[in-house]
Amino acid sequence: MPAARRLRAVFVALAVASGTFACAHRPAAEPGTGASAAQMPSARARVLGEIRDLLAEGRRDEALTAVRRARATWPDDPLLAALERGIAVPGAHDEPHTKTASPSSPPEKRAAAEPLRVVADPPWSRRIVEPVPGLPLVGRPRLSKIEERRNRITDVRAWFERHGFDWPKVLVSQDGRGLEAPHVPTSAEEIPSFVAAERFGLPLAWALHDGAYVLALYERPGHLPPVLDPEADRPLYPQVLVVHGRDGSTVAALDFTAFRLSPATRVGDSTLAQQDLIWAHYDGHAVYVAHGHWTYAAESGGQTGYVTAVAPQTGQILWRSAPRVANARNFAIFGPYLVTGYGFTGEPDRLFVLRKLDGEVMAERRIRSAPEYIFVRPVGDGAQAPERARLFVRAYDRDYVFDLLRGPSADAP
Repeated sequence: MPAARRLRAVFVALAVASGTFACAHRPAAEPGTGASAAQMPSARARVLGEIRDLLAEGRRDEALTAVRRARATWPDDPLLAALERGIAVPGAHDEPHTKTASPSSPPEKRAAAEPLRVVADPPWSRRIVEPVPGLPLVGRPRLSKIEERRNRITDVRAWFERHGFDWPKVLVSQDGRGLEAPHVPTSAEEIPSFVAAERFGLPLAWALHDGAYVLALYERPGHLPPVLDPEADRPLYPQVLVVHGRDGSTVAALDFTAFRLSPATRVGDSTLAQQDLIWAHYDGHAVYVAHGHWTYAAESGGQTGYVTAVAPQTGQILWRSAPRVANARNFAIFGPYLVTGYGFTGEPDRLFVLRKLDGEVMAERRIRSAPEYIFVRPVGDGAQAPERARLFVRAYDRDYVFDLLRGPSADAP
């Protein structure tokens, strides 16, 4: 690897690793109340902060020594390994890691130059920091059930084929040797050549065809031992989402590692309650991501199933939904709304319509089975700004069809 690219890998790895345990964002525990595993301060974060400062001051040899000491404590950490490799190359520190590729650069060079944005530790309750810029303020949509019927549970492919739906997500097998065979119809059989097999020291987990964009998730595979923070005694699996344009350009690279473990998670439940980045969407205004785990909500103290809107250029959280609104395999887009679903054994099964502007729940419907797949099909000629749509929901043992009518705009009489 050329020295310049290796330096970028150094700083990216450091950003990922230090963002993983960004304890400065976590409130300290009240005296005498104790702290959960996820709230405990991290020695690793302090060490990485020192390394970052040494690199910023040009003290490369001292930084390399600090990295090697850290690796003695965390020998299985792939990000520290990438950091060590990058610093160890003579001359690699001579090119600034923030250099931006020119518009005429090949896609792989533009992608390599895109800085990684560490998304700050998320709130674990409903919060609005600011509305998503450029989106309209709309009222409540009308959600009316048209049809409900039982299914045979295993006839998922038949449901896709009956309605002509196409699954846009391509999964990479955990051993990295090929693509997983899809169990639903999909035309997205190939990952575009500009989507790298590995970024930031992490292997590709999936690629999602999202209209004019391709979204790629990189994370530590679940079959490998996790990265451990010995002071907090918790496992962790780093996670980065990259948004590409169809020309191979990189719109954003966002580190969501801090989203993977709720502070309410008990130490003994931390492996089960690691939260996956289930689905994502970019609309030119914000990146919307759904995080959750497919086990009982109690494993994370009820703090699971969120949708979060993030500013792509800064990594700032714009808003976060209430918990337990999204653990279906996808969410759907209906104009200025996101349609999500949540359910699990012994928990309420529901559909939600969230306003993209601020994450507010604008409509909610109880159903009889946990929602799995959600699709929206516009009705009439308004494909670009639909006023009405059919909402198709594949639940565990039932199929639903709803009529979905857009709410009025704020300036409407």
